[in-house]
Amino acid sequence: DKNGDEVGSVEELYVWEEPSTVHLIKVSGAEGSFLIPVHAVTSVDEEGVKLETARSKVTDSPEYGSDEVPDDEARRAAFDYFGYLDPLDL
Repeated sequence: DKNGDEVGSVEELYVWEEPSTVHLIKVSGAEGSFLIPVHAVTSVDEEGVKLETARSKVTDSPEYGSDEVPDDEARRAAFDYFGYLDPLDL
């Protein structure tokens, strides 16, 4: 998170065809699994992925326990919760 606190491990990167880029990451930890818009990522290095949001914001977000690609409802819920526009709805 933005304070350097660990939230969990990146389990999945979700890429949509148009535009062909990562839109969501799935992070899993002790509190569950969560979808985070890639817009929240501030940096990636050998130590991990850093987010612009606090750990509590992630752990309070809607849980995503499925191994399937997020459907439209789950995708939109993640973007809405974190306050970002869903690029697939633009």
